[in-house]
Amino acid sequence: MKEKVFEINQAIKKYSWVDIMVHEYKKERLVLGCSDNLTYGHSFQIIFEEVNFMQVKNEWRMGYTNKDICTLLEGEKSYNLNLTHGIVIGNYLFEFIDEDGLSHIIASASIHYEENDIYDRFQ
Repeated sequence: MKEKVFEINQAIKKYSWVDIMVHEYKKERLVLGCSDNLTYGHSFQIIFEEVNFMQVKNEWRMGYTNKDICTLLEGEKSYNLNLTHGIVIGNYLFEFIDEDGLSHIIASASIHYEENDIYDRFQ
């Protein structure tokens, strides 16, 4: 799973900055739309399957991408979240820290990304 998170962080670094929005959440599948301008759509998707828990805003700014935007939580923070939120065994905890320092957390069985332009912001 660390390799997937590394790939996502590397792919997103080609953008100067990134804004993220919840594009879709349906039947335990969460799609985050990412772009340097979310006005008309997004150019990058981070997709989570078998989502068990999420604590995210509908839209947030990651700011400049000179640092990793997604981390795989481990250790004490992961353990405490597992206890307080009843995370399903086998799920991973992913964290995004936005430009304001707020934490956005998603627990899911898998993560992957797709690069494609989607112009559906106002549909």
